[in-house]
Amino acid sequence: MKTKFALISDVHGNLPALKAVLEDIKNEEDVSSILCAGDIVGYNPFPNEVAEIIRREKIDSVLGNHDKAFITGDTSWFNQSASRAVHWSRNNASRDTIDLILDLPKEISKGLDEKNEDLETSITITHGSPSSINEYVFPRTISLKLRGMLEEVGSDMLVLGHTHIPMVKNFENGVIINPGSVGQPRDGDERSSYCILYVEKTEKLEENISERWEVINQEKKDENTQTKISLQKLAKNPKYKISMQIKIKRIEYNIKEVISKISSVDLPQNLGERLKYGK
Repeated sequence: MKTKFALISDVHGNLPALKAVLEDIKNEEDVSSILCAGDIVGYNPFPNEVAEIIRREKIDSVLGNHDKAFITGDTSWFNQSASRAVHWSRNNASRDTIDLILDLPKEISKGLDEKNEDLETSITITHGSPSSINEYVFPRTISLKLRGMLEEVGSDMLVLGHTHIPMVKNFENGVIINPGSVGQPRDGDERSSYCILYVEKTEKLEENISERWEVINQEKKDENTQTKISLQKLAKNPKYKISMQIKIKRIEYNIKEVISKISSVDLPQNLGERLKYGK
């Protein structure tokens, strides 16, 4: 019994980046669905095209802070460039794009199953943190606070976005994942970032498996795989174990196309330049 899906976040109207990531996801075998941690619009010049793909590909997404500003028009928390981009997106959005963003929930929580078989693993997705759409949860955030977030949501996996920085933090009660940003990475790597998540329930062959999540392997696989972590725990039925594999991938895309489009519309030019440096 197994399931495999992709996690994306912070697409921010970057069509070439989203297309490149989706093409890579197609090359992964047996990906059943794609989940998004918010911020479909903002910063970049393809809000309608990105929204159409999100709808067409049936990608379940939560509401991000830029999505919220897109709906409300309130950009009081944003810098000048981000504010201008939100208002540009609002002024150029189609009715279908508006309807899509209006329907986004603040949180998605669900148990994982495959063909009606319970995988005994649950996932919660939200944008900033469980308590605020605007809160930044960085890799440097203290472990005590991160553990508290997992306890708050009660899920094995908590998926966040907002920082645009990929992160995997594992604890005995679960794992917190930020897949990084598809449309505006900020960790110094200009390539798009996303995550492949694999969960499997199998017969237990080895002894002494913990009832809590524990890391059994951690590696960097190749130049396109930034992080690969494997975890496991004992299932409710001690004859079985639950295994989880988390893989952060980096994908090149046509940055020049985005910069060219930004230059041709009324968007701040620095939004294009920053893409070249992953900042």
